[in-house]
Amino acid sequence: MDIKVRFDVALSRGYRVVEDGRVWSEESNRFLSDKKNASEYHVFRIRIGERFWRVVTHQLQAYQKYGDSMFEPGICVRHLNGNKRDNCWDNVAIGTYRENFMDMPVHTRKRIADASRKYSKEEALAWKEMIDDGYDFPEIQAKFNITYSALYHQIRLLDPEYRRYDSPGGSKRRD
Repeated sequence: MDIKVRFDVALSRGYRVVEDGRVWSEESNRFLSDKKNASEYHVFRIRIGERFWRVVTHQLQAYQKYGDSMFEPGICVRHLNGNKRDNCWDNVAIGTYRENFMDMPVHTRKRIADASRKYSKEEALAWKEMIDDGYDFPEIQAKFNITYSALYHQIRLLDPEYRRYDSPGGSKRRD
């Protein structure tokens, strides 16, 4: 079911995310208890037809705050302080996925980036050492079956100042 439909049904039934981030139910005249999904986001359930549907609290807060603009392409809901359990009005915003990633603490971003590396840091260090010893890119590419762009990218991750001025078939090993 479309997420917007879930939000509209929840709001029409009197569910609201209040300023401090808790969910208020007009029907039961109380705050709902905290439930979390597998990703640790606060959720509550509503019945639509014969089925129960999850509503993610911070997303409903953003819908209340920004309306349909949260559904524009490339837009996501952000927790400005990086704490996904803090759904207060001032902490929930919409923005790009890059802005959302940058909301995370530096150590979290680094852990995610390291986990997504195709090549290990040790491999990249070995390639950088070979370059420093005079091996050229084609030799390293052939030996390790890596593309030019991937090799260059891995070296730049280690040394952002590194520039390769010679051509891809460039200089040979210095003896």
